[in-house]
Amino acid sequence: MRKPSMVLQYCIKATEMLTNSTQFKMHYFILLKLIILMCMEISIFSAYSVESNANIGFLCKSGGLLNVDRVCDGHLDCYDGSDEIKELCYRTICPEGHYRCHYGACIPKSKKCNGIRDCSDGSDEIQCGRKVHSCGHNEFLCKTVSKCIPQSAVCDGTVDCADGSDESSMICDQELCPLGTFKCKYGGCIQLSGQCDGFNDCIDGSDETPTICLAIQCPKCRKSIKCPPIKSSRISAVCTINEQEVPCDEPMEPGTYVKFECKEFYKPATIKDENNDQSVCQLDGNWSRDILKCVPECGAIGSAIPLVMNGWNALAPFPWHVNLYMRTKIEYKFWCGGTLISEAVVVTAAHCVWNVKKNDLKLSMGSTSSLFNDPKSVYTKMLSVKRIVIHPLYQDKFGSYGSDIALIEMDGNVELSSFFLPVCIDWNLDDITSHLSHTSLGLVAGMGVSEDNSFSDRLKVTTLPVVGDEECMQKQQPDFKKYLTFTTFCAGWENGTGVCNGDSGSGLIFPTKDLWYLQGVVSLSPRRASTSLCDTSQFTIFTKVGMYVSWIRNVLAEVHSHHNFTSKCT
Repeated sequence: MRKPSMVLQYCIKATEMLTNSTQFKMHYFILLKLIILMCMEISIFSAYSVESNANIGFLCKSGGLLNVDRVCDGHLDCYDGSDEIKELCYRTICPEGHYRCHYGACIPKSKKCNGIRDCSDGSDEIQCGRKVHSCGHNEFLCKTVSKCIPQSAVCDGTVDCADGSDESSMICDQELCPLGTFKCKYGGCIQLSGQCDGFNDCIDGSDETPTICLAIQCPKCRKSIKCPPIKSSRISAVCTINEQEVPCDEPMEPGTYVKFECKEFYKPATIKDENNDQSVCQLDGNWSRDILKCVPECGAIGSAIPLVMNGWNALAPFPWHVNLYMRTKIEYKFWCGGTLISEAVVVTAAHCVWNVKKNDLKLSMGSTSSLFNDPKSVYTKMLSVKRIVIHPLYQDKFGSYGSDIALIEMDGNVELSSFFLPVCIDWNLDDITSHLSHTSLGLVAGMGVSEDNSFSDRLKVTTLPVVGDEECMQKQQPDFKKYLTFTTFCAGWENGTGVCNGDSGSGLIFPTKDLWYLQGVVSLSPRRASTSLCDTSQFTIFTKVGMYVSWIRNVLAEVHSHHNFTSKCT
């Protein structure tokens, strides 16, 4: 597979050629800087999104150190399998003569359909024109050996597969232990009687720790052992001990039971979370099950606010559309659009917030008006800005507006309802190809510019077709072609219907079944001759959101960690 160092070698060679050129001048320094930044971006996209170093190696989450050549090669080398996970491998570029496993790893093509599971997920032995080794409904197939074991033997503290895959933390970490059992630190489940019995019933020995043994031998000492409090704005929880209800937001004693469920407008984060509704505080100070994880429902336009369009004027707001207002000397004026992607984060165009102070911005949700204080907007919610996060590669006009995307962390959370819901993000890029195919129709909301060249006072909605790169390049104005890159795409009509100045930062959304997904952010439009206003008969360039999902995910994780959205159980 192509490693980051190989990509950087090409970039370094290119920059050396540029700097050694007799035509190179100091005013090209900014261009050179951008080339280096783009090279860094390419190397990140083409390799790994975790910390690794060709000289030091790859650090497993379980603590082991591997040569980078053993990462994303189909074989589980880390004890916890962290060297072969989709989040790490799915952007890997496989060299010629190699087969790409479903989760992204690369193996020689000669190993495809050879009867051996060379991909850790077994995808190399699928659709081989013959019956592959499979297991029954209640059986588990060991990862690297063709052996089936009972499902009941998985994550039970005993290694039954020769490769240990039935007791790996990658398999067991999210295991839901039945009530009345003990959850080992790596995730396996054993009988309560196995605690502190002199034998390691958990393969990691976590059932024989001094803390557990002290609690068993000295019942009075248990009061000093506490499980972490359950603090999450996304779940409803009830905690009891000895049939007495106790506060869930305070540390709890062993034996405390908790029952939980997702709040309205939230849903379980994973399939396993769908069956996770209770947990118990163990003698080691850990919960027997991971606390229920919930995520916001997204992309739905509910019956409570039916979307009705009259001459492209939206009579009701999109539940995720956000207006950005800029403070002037005397008042706040409409500035740009944005899209809600979580209770605390809005995505917009980077050029909307470039060199803008957070205290000079206000956000508005639930409004169909561009007026800052519109008495007709009954459900409007005004929000302040806590932080502006511009993509690190964005350099405004000096960088040809590349990576024109930014995230705004709000000072407070939006309480989700039928009126306020985030749009969906295509995290796994499952629909990006179909959504952004030529002539595919998306929907965009914004204020735009009216016939008198002023911002419209009402939210407008229009559909826009995606335009293929080749057609866009041919029809685009010559000085505008430089803005069309692999991180952007074109959309629009040629009949005067399109987005304009006031729509910058707004989201272009596409439907999958009954949900709407954000695939584009309004970036740039060609200007009318001798004016600063857009030309709606020309195609608009959108930032391709799918190219930045890793960055968005990382920022969201940081924001959510201090917004009390998740509750840690260890």
